[in-house]
Amino acid sequence: MAKAPVLTSRADDFPRWYQDLITKAELADNGPVRGTMVIRPYGYGLWERMQAEMDARIKETGTQNAYFPLLIPESYLATSHELGQNFAKAFNTRYLSKDGRQELVWQTSWGSTTRMIGALVMMHGDDHGLRVPPRLAQIQAVVLAIKGEEAVLAKVRELGDRLKASGVRVHVDDRTDTPFGRRAVDWELKGVPVRIEIGPRDLENGTAMLARRIPGGKEPVAPADLAELLPKILEEDQELLLRQSRERRESRTAEVSTLAEAVEAATAGGWARIPWAVLGEEGEARLAEHAVTVRCLVAEDGSVPDADDAPGNVAVVARAY
Repeated sequence: MAKAPVLTSRADDFPRWYQDLITKAELADNGPVRGTMVIRPYGYGLWERMQAEMDARIKETGTQNAYFPLLIPESYLATSHELGQNFAKAFNTRYLSKDGRQELVWQTSWGSTTRMIGALVMMHGDDHGLRVPPRLAQIQAVVLAIKGEEAVLAKVRELGDRLKASGVRVHVDDRTDTPFGRRAVDWELKGVPVRIEIGPRDLENGTAMLARRIPGGKEPVAPADLAELLPKILEEDQELLLRQSRERRESRTAEVSTLAEAVEAATAGGWARIPWAVLGEEGEARLAEHAVTVRCLVAEDGSVPDADDAPGNVAVVARAY
């Protein structure tokens, strides 16, 4: 009799798949108050690395961090918004201009939120669970003891120490009081890029079983080779995941030249790229009648445009959920 799947299939019920995965991969739970959540340690470790990456990229632009006390009951840092001077007028937020005058600021609101984790789950996950990009993974490799024999445990711990010393973010799973099959499924759900499994037979053969989460598949390897092999594998799998994501995005993005074509592509669940000169504010309002919005505006080469009405600008439109 075939085993019941751990997760609902993405194709059968995507929202249920998503909720199942968030729970079973131990990313988060519902909070005690309606609308709140508790981010569990594995999920928070992922979130910390995402924040650190965003912080580093922002600082590369020359931006510096600052801290202000939050005196406004609501936080407006959920996504990104051009606020104009609305809040500046409401809260009298001013700056000293180069002319020596106090001026109202023009504000934008940019926030890195846990929605980024949701995007990662939906883009990279599959019917077996998460697939975490190796550069973001707080655990890049997990070394599992298949049996509780002392020789096996010693080898697993020694290999874990060696991989840590080589710079790999590694976790040793020597919880042999929990069945090996359950532990392997749990790590697959969590999307750890690499599993290294060692049991008595592996010790006899002088090998370890290497399982790669992103491309799939298993192969025996010499434990002595892993410190050199893993960084290469992790980078290969990072590139593979990026390539797969870009291919998926491109396959679901239509280049269109009319408003009707944009609506058709977006309502079918994809994206549409349409020249801003064709769309304009009037076309944007007509898109809204179909629950389709401009998700971003880019220059012809994909970069950030100098101005909204710069020649060659392209609007990327899609359904808003």
